[in-house]
Amino acid sequence: MEGSAPRRTRIQQEKRELILEAALEVFSANGFRGSTIDQIAEAAGMSKPNLLYYFRRKEDIHETLMQRLLDTWLAPLRELDDIGDPMTELRSYIRRKLE
Repeated sequence: MEGSAPRRTRIQQEKRELILEAALEVFSANGFRGSTIDQIAEAAGMSKPNLLYYFRRKEDIHETLMQRLLDTWLAPLRELDDIGDPMTELRSYIRRKLE
């Protein structure tokens, strides 16, 4: 998981982001099963061994992308006031989702 990962340098973080952006494009075009590490590496403009330095498996890349998506969708829900007016909270949630 990303939270337990050792501290990364700026360059390492940039490389990870490059890989994740490339993987999102490849997964979107081919689906998870239809995508390969080779395709992701090519889309990221790096060698397969270089990509595998940052992510050991295709599943790790996919998991990171899915976790980010889930965090994006759940963040506004975490801000809801459980004792607030339901309609007000729902409007607030929708407003945050549209931002």
